[in-house]
This record gives sequence, structure tokens and C-alpha cells, in this order.
Amino acid sequence: VNLLQQANLNYSGNIWQFSALAQRYQTLDKASYPYQRLPQVSLNGSKDWDWGTTRIQNQLTQFQMDDLATNQAVKSGTRFSTYPSISIPITRPYGYITPKVGINYTSYNLDNIDQAIAQSLGQNYDKTADRTLPIFSVDSGLFFERDTKIVSHNYTQTLEPRLFYVYIPYQDQSHLPVFDSGLMDLNMGTLFTENRYSGMDRINNANQLSFSVTSRMIDAETGEQRLAATIGQRFYFEDQKVVLPGEVVRSGDSSDIIAAVTAKLRNKLNIDAAWQYNTDSGETIKANIGARYNPDPGKILNLSYRFTKDNLEQINISSQWPLGRSYYGLGRINYSMFDGKAVEALAGIEYDAGCWQSRLMM
Repeated sequence: VNLLQQANLNYSGNIWQFSALAQRYQTLDKASYPYQRLPQVSLNGSKDWDWGTTRIQNQLTQFQMDDLATNQAVKSGTRFSTYPSISIPITRPYGYITPKVGINYTSYNLDNIDQAIAQSLGQNYDKTADRTLPIFSVDSGLFFERDTKIVSHNYTQTLEPRLFYVYIPYQDQSHLPVFDSGLMDLNMGTLFTENRYSGMDRINNANQLSFSVTSRMIDAETGEQRLAATIGQRFYFEDQKVVLPGEVVRSGDSSDIIAAVTAKLRNKLNIDAAWQYNTDSGETIKANIGARYNPDPGKILNLSYRFTKDNLEQINISSQWPLGRSYYGLGRINYSMFDGKAVEALAGIEYDAGCWQSRLMM
């Protein structure tokens, strides 16, 4: 229901990276109004030394709410954040350990606050506010490998355990507005992040340890990875105290178990699967599996299944296949088993002249 309008400018050098962004939305339902960034400026730097790495992340954003929005207490405001950090990686052929320490500072200058809406939502905002939090983490891993043989093929099998510890002290952040923060999904990428929230308006209190084990099968002749399987979980040593408005506070001392498998078979078939399991309720929270058959360039057949508890269950089929004389057939159908109907379907034809392409879809 929100159509993006965006312009951005980026520069990347050996040490510094600069970006400028202007972003706004056209809202179709006249109800869901996200904040506009008018503008957002970021300056990040990273420098490697003999003893370690120094980094700094800086961002200044002017947020503006659409005049038609009637349910937001903070209509406009400026947020500045800086996060300098120092990490000291110690690497060996058999593993690594990387301690890191940094300080995250964020300040707010709110221009327009509707106190009536704020009181109705049980919120209290000051015109100016700031937050300073030290962040400490240690990332570590080991590498084991052995030679093995399956049928007539030789492989190198690896075993890669990983530990990631994070400590962030608690600080009350309920008086800070929420411009762009949200709770990130738990997956193999977010399992090893310092903050469970996207954006910069909330930084979780943390005294936690993430753990995973990965095993790979690597073709000894070509060096190509044929199979990789990972399982992981996060363990909490203190209760959750930082929350977003309306968020359910975490219960228990461990996260869901997550697992992922990817396989690249010799018959040009690729398979990817992921699974999230709640140990408290004994239920699958999320699951997906997908297969991709790509025998030759221009020949692709995809089949996938996605499941999210109480929300989504879909089958997705898509394909591109040559018809001859540089013509290709295209098609996709996304069927919702949860709703009992197709939520998206399209078919078309493509002409590929090499240096240009033309497609007709319906």
C-alpha cells in the first residue's frame, strides 16, 4: 500500500563511504504512513591496522510524517547517531577469535509533538533526548576437516563450530520515538548480530551467547561446495527489558532453534531449505524449501514451499524456458494454501536479441 519514491547518491573509497538519501512514499490506503527521510546522510569509515581494525558509523536523518497521518505523536524530528568501534581479530589456520568494543551514541531533536496523541498511546516524549551505550562482543570459530569418499567421488568434509557473545547494559529507551526500528526475523544472519532490532531507535540489552555448527561437503576435484548444513540457537543470561511499543516480551532463556541446508547437485538441481522450531511450544514457527533446476542458460524451473505459523502457507512455481528463435516463455503462480486461492499469477513471452530484450506479461 506504499509506493516508494527515492533518490540516492553513494561514494565508496578505500577508507570512507558516503551516502545521501531522499525517500518518501505515496500511501494508497490513506492509513499506513511511514516516516519520510528528507534527507538521510551517512558517513562510514574503516581502517585496518597491524593490530586490528577501527570503524565508525555516522548517520544524520531528518524524519517527516505525512500531514494526513493522524495516529503518530511525533510528526517530525532529527536523529543523529555515531558508533565508533575497535576490533582485534586473531586468526589461525584452525580458527579465529575477534573481540570488539564500541560506543553507540544517538541523539534526538523533535520538532513537532502531538501531546494529545502521545498521552492516548501512553507515551511521553521530550523535545531533546539522547542515549549512550557501550557494546562488547566476542566472535569465535574453529575449523576441522577430513577427506571422505561418497560412491566414486572424493570430498573434503568440514565441521565449523561458532560462538558469538554480546554484552550491552540496559538503558530505558521508552522515551525515545520509533522512526524506523523493527524486530528482525531470527535466521542464520541475525543470529550473530549485536542488536535484534533493525534501525537505530532501539538497542537491546544483551548478555547472550549464540552458537552454531556448520558442516560442508566440498568437491575435492573442483573445490565446489556441494552441501552445507547449519544448526544454531541463542542463549540468554538475563531477561529482556528493552521493547518496541506493542512488542511481546521474550520468555525463556533460549531462542528458537534454526537450521538451514543448501545442496548443489551434479544434475544441475539446487535445493535450499530452512527451519525454525520453538522448543517451548514444540511447534514449527517457520519453514521453507525450494528447488531450482537450471540445466542450461535460459532454462530455469523453480518450485518452493513457505510456511509461517498462523500466517502463511504458500506454494510458488516459476519458470523461464526457450521456445526457439530467441523466444522464451515466462510464467509464475503463487498459491496460498492458507487462503485457498492464487495470490499472484502471471504469464508472458520474452524476446532476447542479445543486446536488448522485450517482454510481454499478463
